[in-house]
Amino acid sequence: MMRLATRWLKDRGDRGVVMAGALIAASSLLAVPPVCAQPPAHRSAQPRGHQPQGNAQRTERNRYEWRRNRYVIARPPAGPIKSLPKNHVTVRIGDRHYYEHQGRYYDRRSGGFVLVAPPIGLVVATLPVGAINIHIGGVVYFLAGGVYYRHAPQGYVVVTAPQPAPDVVYTGVRRVVIQAAVLNVRSGPGLEFTVIARVERGVSLAVFGSGPGWYYVRLPDGQYGWVMTQYTIPVNLEPAG
Repeated sequence: MMRLATRWLKDRGDRGVVMAGALIAASSLLAVPPVCAQPPAHRSAQPRGHQPQGNAQRTERNRYEWRRNRYVIARPPAGPIKSLPKNHVTVRIGDRHYYEHQGRYYDRRSGGFVLVAPPIGLVVATLPVGAINIHIGGVVYFLAGGVYYRHAPQGYVVVTAPQPAPDVVYTGVRRVVIQAAVLNVRSGPGLEFTVIARVERGVSLAVFGSGPGWYYVRLPDGQYGWVMTQYTIPVNLEPAG
C-alpha cells in the first residue's frame, strides 16, 4: 500500500498529495501491532481475579472506592440528595438526628439530606485512618480531616476546635522565632489547611501546642494557628528534670 501511494504521487503530481496521505494513514491503521507491546499503564498489575480487602480506603482528606481495577476518589454530592443510602444508621446526639453511612454523616435539610462533618458530641469506637496526635494547652487531641477528637469512655468524642486560655502554655517549647522570610500560618497542622495569616522573619510567637512537624502558636493579633517547625527556632526551652 505504501508503494501504491508513492506511485500515485509520482503520476498525479501535487493533486495526488491529499489522496496519498489518506492511503498512508489507512495503511498505518491496518498494520499489525508488535507482539511485545505492553498493556496500558493504568491496568492493574495484580493477578487476574484479584480484589482488594474491602471496597473502600480512606485518607485524612478523601475516601477512595475500588472501581474498574483501580481506586478513585469518591466525591460527595454537590447538593442535597432526596434519599439516604441503603443500610444507613441513625445517630442521635441530644435532640438532633444524623444519619451515617460508610463514615459519612448526613443531616436533614430542606430539599433532602446534606453531607456534614461529624457532629460535635458524636462518639466513635475508633479514630479515622490518618488521625494524628496533637497537644494543645497540655491536652491531647486527635485530628483527622479537620475534625478534633478526644478520649471518651466509649471511644473518642468529636469536640470543637480547641482554643487554649491565654495563660495556658504548652509544657514543651514555650516560644519560637520565625526563620523564613514569610511563613504561612494555617488553620490546622497540615498543608491542606487554609492559610489564615502570614508572619515575617524574626517574629517571636508563644507556643501553645504541637503536632508532628507543627507548632500551635498565638499570633501578635491574638488569633491561634499552626506553623511548620522546620522554619522556626525554639527559644526558652522548658528545663528538663
